[in-house]
Amino acid sequence: ITDENYNALTKRLFVEGEIEKFYPAGTSFKNLVRHPYIDYETTKLLKSFSIMNYSEELQKLIDKGKIDERLLPYIYISDPESVTIKN
Repeated sequence: ITDENYNALTKRLFVEGEIEKFYPAGTSFKNLVRHPYIDYETTKLLKSFSIMNYSEELQKLIDKGKIDERLLPYIYISDPESVTIKN
């Protein structure tokens, strides 16, 4: 797609709603590899982490730039069920 076509399209398109986040450790290999920002090799890495150290391992990949930064709004770094939400 050319820049001209892209710019023409983006003026007419919009997205509504919120981003649905997921926790990679709790997502199947099949569903992870389907995500547009996660390739096969990254999926293998994510599924190889120990569940006990998952958050730490994931954060290391993010810090090293091994995870596509466009993915970050879509994932929970730690298990969302263990996170305490403060009001």
